[in-house]
Parts: sequence; structure tokens; C-alpha cells
Amino acid sequence: MILKIRSIHYIMLRLVILMCFIALNTNAQINQQQEWINNSIERLYPSKIHVDKKIQTIEVEVGIKRENARIEKTGKKYIFTYNLQGDLASFVEVTRQEYNYDSIFTFHYYNKETRTHIARTFNKGRYTAIYETSNEYNQVTKHIVCNETNLSDDFRFFKLGQQTLMQSESYSYEIINENQTRKKFLNDNNLIYKEGILYFEGKNKLLKAQDYTFTTTGVRVNYNTNFDDKGRTLESFYSSNAAGDLKENTKFSYEADNLTEEKYFRNTSLKNHRFYFYNKENMILESILSKSNNDSLIEIFNFNFTFY
Repeated sequence: MILKIRSIHYIMLRLVILMCFIALNTNAQINQQQEWINNSIERLYPSKIHVDKKIQTIEVEVGIKRENARIEKTGKKYIFTYNLQGDLASFVEVTRQEYNYDSIFTFHYYNKETRTHIARTFNKGRYTAIYETSNEYNQVTKHIVCNETNLSDDFRFFKLGQQTLMQSESYSYEIINENQTRKKFLNDNNLIYKEGILYFEGKNKLLKAQDYTFTTTGVRVNYNTNFDDKGRTLESFYSSNAAGDLKENTKFSYEADNLTEEKYFRNTSLKNHRFYFYNKENMILESILSKSNNDSLIEIFNFNFTFY
């Protein structure tokens, strides 16, 4: 009887842990839309161009166009603010609720002496911080995620109180030859859980490919990129055997110096088609139209820039 009770308690404990794990994973899901917008901005306006153009803020407002209907505002907005060095200083995700607006703030801090970048997010009274440390080659060597408390009563001014470690991993790099580097991923027990090769090409050492294997399961993940003679991405590829044979690729088209089209394929099937539009006078991005292949819904991303 005692053994049965202990077994039931053990099962219940496992269920509680599993439910907590699922809840944590659900909260930690990547915002795919935000991720894509951020990658697009980085592709179009890298740090040097931010400095040259003196970009201070980029505000992205999201709208939708249904079939046979007017354009609607979704209430979703993303606001990027940059410092004079072209680095991201803050990011705000705004979502309109029924009677008010819900905002998530992320503040970025840079310590050049320790080569540390901190991204601290304030969301509904809670703080989550990501600490990344880089080496002299600007390669990330440490990635730490923490839950934190603020001793200040102003979320814009942070004074660290308590800090709880949620995730920690580190990375090591070994130069194989001029164009190849071995990268290893180590967990918080300093054990390798993934490793692979980085492939570079050209005098600018563009990252051509990344080929990784998870050491425990043998799952493989591959990234590959084709560039034009200006170093712009023409096509990017992703493949993995983690869930069958998955292959993705994105094709990019340009006119003059501007990206005009982006086509995303999954296993050779077109899934998304995006069009880029620019101001005719200063050629600053004005909007992106995004249409899923099997959906009559069109997403509209309107961009507004301010400058120093």
C-alpha cells in the first residue's frame, strides 16, 4: 500500500513537472512575425547603414487586407530605437486589447570592455534578461537567460535585486582552415550537446553554410546561403531530419540596390510571397506586403522612420 501511494505521488509529481515544462515552453515560443521583421531590418539596414543614414527609430504598424474588404488595422505595432552607433537600444511590441494597449519592452545594454550584450524584457511586471558574451572575433561564447527583480519602482530604470538562472550554454570555436571553423555547443553542465562546421567564403568571410549534429540523437540541421557579387543574399536554405525530411528555402530578388521580392518555399511548395516598396525620393522602406499562398489574407507592414 505504501509503495502504491509513493508510486501515485511520483506519477503526480511527474505530471506537475511536465505541465510546468509545457507552460514554460508555450511562453517561450518565438514570435515568428517579430523575428521575421527583425531579420528583414537587419538585412536591409545593418549597423553601418544605420550610422550613415542616422536612423533613430523604425516603427512598424501591422495591417491586414481580407478578400473583398478594406484594409484593417490589427492593433499590432513594433518600435525599434537605435543609438548613434547603430546598435539597437530598445524594442517595444504593442498590442491593442479591447479597451487599452498591452506593451512589452526590451532594453539593450552594451559593455565594450567585457564584450557583453544584455537584452532585458519587461512584460506584465516580470523581467527576463539574456546575457551574451562575445570574443575578440565578435563570436558569441556564452548565452545566459535569467529571471530578475527590479529594486527600482520605474521599469525604465533597472536596479538588480534577485537573479534566477533559467538557461545557460556556451560555445567554443576551433579554426580548421581559412574557410572552416568547428563550433561546439555546451550545456550548463559543460557537456557538448551539438557541434558542427561553419563554412565561410570570399575575402569578406561571408558565412556560406552551417552544418550541425545533435550528439545524443544524431539529428542534423543545415543552413546554406548563396550570395551575389555584392554580398547580398540571393537564396537561403534550411534542412533537417528532426521531423521527417524538411527542406525550406527563401529566394530574394533585387532591383538596383533594393530588395523587391522574397519567396519562401517549404519542400518545393511556395508558402509565402512578400513584396517590398520604397520611398521614391530617399529609397527608405515604406511597406512590405506579405501573402500566404493558400490564403486570401494579405498582411501589410507599414514602416515609419525618424532620424537623428
